[in-house]
Amino acid sequence: MVGISGGGGGGGGGGGYKYVQDAQPADPSEGEEWYDTGANAVFVFDGSVWKEIGINKLSKLHDTVVRNSEFMALGVDGDADNGELSDYKEFSPKISSYDNNVVVERTIADHPNGFGFRLYVTGVDLNIESIELLDSNDNTLVTESSVSTGEFLEYRSLDNQVKTIRAVVSNSSSYQRSLRLNEWEILLKKTYVSNT
Repeated sequence: MVGISGGGGGGGGGGGYKYVQDAQPADPSEGEEWYDTGANAVFVFDGSVWKEIGINKLSKLHDTVVRNSEFMALGVDGDADNGELSDYKEFSPKISSYDNNVVVERTIADHPNGFGFRLYVTGVDLNIESIELLDSNDNTLVTESSVSTGEFLEYRSLDNQVKTIRAVVSNSSSYQRSLRLNEWEILLKKTYVSNT
């Protein structure tokens, strides 16, 4: 279970989904919402069963109101997590000592198609000259120059799902270093439906 609301963990204040996962949540309370990452669908618990309320059923619904979007933390493996930044996956290849302008890449797991993307990268003694987000067809979605490590990089409007993160990196150390992906998140649109 992971809360992705703006008001802290566990859902509630800020309107985030209470659960973001593939498996049906155990012991839900009436009114709690679940974003099913496998089905790319949103459900609300009515006290006895989960009822789908959006995303995949939009063509069948009317009077739909879309609220502010929220980021969903997907860790380093594509599974919803609590936003822990100590986990990481290394970009490839490693950067040799004093090497400049090395192109490194990290492919990420398939995920629901979000409307934006955010990532957190770290690397000791590394300078990122540029970072590029690519889709599954190797099309560039966004490129940014002079990126800092140790802070979230946020891109709120993308046309396709991110599949590869590519960076151009320089190493100012006498040691071999690796750029690390500590977290990536997608931006979801939360949908509410009134039955009028």
